[in-house]
Amino acid sequence: MVIANISAVFHVKAYYFDETFEEYTKSVSLDTDYLYEFNCNPVHLGIDIENDDGSLLNFFDVWLESGGSEISDSRRFQYDHRNFERPLYLFYANSMGGIDDMFFGGYTIETVDTEGNILYKPPQKGDTVYEPTLITANKEGKSIYKLNTGYRNTDSMPDLRDLLVSRQAWLVYPNKAQTGYKLTPVIVDPGSLDILDRKEDLTELTISVSEAHILRFGFDNRIQSFS
Repeated sequence: MVIANISAVFHVKAYYFDETFEEYTKSVSLDTDYLYEFNCNPVHLGIDIENDDGSLLNFFDVWLESGGSEISDSRRFQYDHRNFERPLYLFYANSMGGIDDMFFGGYTIETVDTEGNILYKPPQKGDTVYEPTLITANKEGKSIYKLNTGYRNTDSMPDLRDLLVSRQAWLVYPNKAQTGYKLTPVIVDPGSLDILDRKEDLTELTISVSEAHILRFGFDNRIQSFS
């Protein structure tokens, strides 16, 4: 958010391990009536993960500039080149009124929670043991996901607070090849979670989210695909 209408330049400067860099810039007009979000992922801005000499991207800095002076915080993002077996993301409404994302690179446990009503049917004349006397009148269920963050720096653990108290969240679920994703609304289950421990540093956290539907048909039959 800006305090006055202003023209600015959006900067993304990406550094490689061999200390070379590439920079992306774009002129933008900012208005006091709006809250702005910028996609700062270098891959989406034409910057390669690996340069011509084979050096990988190490980190990138992001800031807004006007008249040669910075008008925003300068943020640095470190690239993690480790392979993750089944990474997942949660989108959620943050405290600034925007949509944020949280990466989960640890383990995932998927559970189906079902509920239903069972009725008693009196045995009829001529019934055999193959005729049930207990009938399922209704059966519904929802998916529950236990998501582990994987390793996180201790200083970044408080960032989870916004997610834990958010009233709107969506699970981004990849296919096996991780080339397509499915989106479903979820509820971050309430409860008490330790995010900081001054006696023993916490470097990971497991949260539980449940599908924001209770229906007869499963998760994969309902969620929307996007790329």
